[in-house]
Amino acid sequence: MTPFVAFGYRKTKTDKHKLEIDPSAGSVVQDIFKMKLRGMSQDAIANRLNELGILSPFEYKISSGSHYETGFRQKEQALWSSVTVRRILENEVYIGNLVQGKRTTPNHKVKQTYVKPEDDWIRIEKNHEPLVSDRDFEIVQRLLAWIHVLHLTKSRYPKLLLSVKEACKLTGVSEKTMRSLAYEQKMMVRIGKRTLIHKKN
Repeated sequence: MTPFVAFGYRKTKTDKHKLEIDPSAGSVVQDIFKMKLRGMSQDAIANRLNELGILSPFEYKISSGSHYETGFRQKEQALWSSVTVRRILENEVYIGNLVQGKRTTPNHKVKQTYVKPEDDWIRIEKNHEPLVSDRDFEIVQRLLAWIHVLHLTKSRYPKLLLSVKEACKLTGVSEKTMRSLAYEQKMMVRIGKRTLIHKKN
C-alpha cells in the first residue's frame, strides 16, 4: 500500500497502490536535484523556489484538493525551506524505490512512534518510474554527506585545507560543481595561485 504519496508522484487511477509521476510536481523535483548538482545549497534552492512562486509540497497538495498533514509544513503558509529541500534530496523514492515500515510503536496502546533500524525497513527497488537517475542521486548523497562531515571536521581542525581536486575525488563531482558548491557554502579561500576548500568564519 502507499498511504502517503511523495511530492512528485500520485496514485494511478487504475490501481491506488501504484505510483505514477505527477508532471507538474515531478518537474520541480528534477529541478531541485539539478540545482543541487550545480552546487547550490539547500537554503539557496528553497529561496529560489519561493522567489519563483512554486508551491511547497504541502501547499501543492492543498491546491490539488488533498486534506492531509505533513512534516513538510513549517508555518501557517508553508513555504519552501532547507529542511523541505533536503528531505526531497535524501528520499530514494525518486530513484524508483518504495520504502515502508520505517516507523513503529511498542504496542497498539501507545501512539508515540519511533524509527526502526534500517535493516528492518521494507524496501522494494524499482517499484515505479524514477524521476532521478541512480548516478545523480548517489552524487547528491555524497555531496550532502561530504558537506556535513566537512563542517564537523572544520570545527575540530579549523586550519584543515583541502584542494578542489581532492574534494572532487572524495565526492565524484566535477570541478565546476565543487567550486560552485564551495563558494555557496563559503568554503573557498585563495592562497597564492591555489584555490582551497576551507570554512570561513
